[in-house]
Amino acid sequence: MNHINNSEFEPVLQNEFGDVFLHSVNGDSFSNHPAKDVFNRHIGDSFWQDNTYHLVIGTDSGLLIQYLIEHGVSNNSRYLFIELPQYINLIRPELPDEWQEVLKFCTPEQWLQKFDEESITPYLYNKRVLLHRSIATIEVCNPQYQRMRVEIELAYDDFSYTSGGMMGNAIFVERQIVNSVDNLQSYTVLAGKFSGKTCVILGGGPSLDNHLPWIKKNKQHLVVIAAARISKKLVN
Repeated sequence: MNHINNSEFEPVLQNEFGDVFLHSVNGDSFSNHPAKDVFNRHIGDSFWQDNTYHLVIGTDSGLLIQYLIEHGVSNNSRYLFIELPQYINLIRPELPDEWQEVLKFCTPEQWLQKFDEESITPYLYNKRVLLHRSIATIEVCNPQYQRMRVEIELAYDDFSYTSGGMMGNAIFVERQIVNSVDNLQSYTVLAGKFSGKTCVILGGGPSLDNHLPWIKKNKQHLVVIAAARISKKLVN
């Protein structure tokens, strides 16, 4: 194991296979095996999916970036690496112009501030966003990576839920516009028409068949509102 002096950080280690890494990031994960072999065992097929926005927590001292560059970015995919601030400048490589838009880097703070939200939104809409963990966040030689992983995963879940809800609302608004031509009468004509009765709202699903006998038995006491697609079942 060779040491390469780096006065700004700790000494940089180099294994016998030429892979350079920091012990504070990866411990001995790459000490005895080539980084490529370690990643081949760790990285699944999902890391190479086309038409996907890949969020990667950690860079494994920059070795994971090198591994990606050597393999090549998947078709119409982007990769955003999230790295601790004390390492971000050390691992950021010089990239040719054609890589600038598909391979980006940020700190956890920048991600939590919705870094690169504009470019990620189309992938969210199509449910093509994947979250990946580096070796450092799995073997956790440095507890800061564990904390970062938890923070990013929570932020990602919240962001996905919020964005998905907003996109889902757009679908409902579109359907309301389409249905508006059929809304010829105001709901106010129903005011007071069903006093003393109970309303049941029926949708399609396995439980509908179980409850239909009860609904049929008590229909004189009920106001039934149903989704259009189960109308045939109710008529029958």
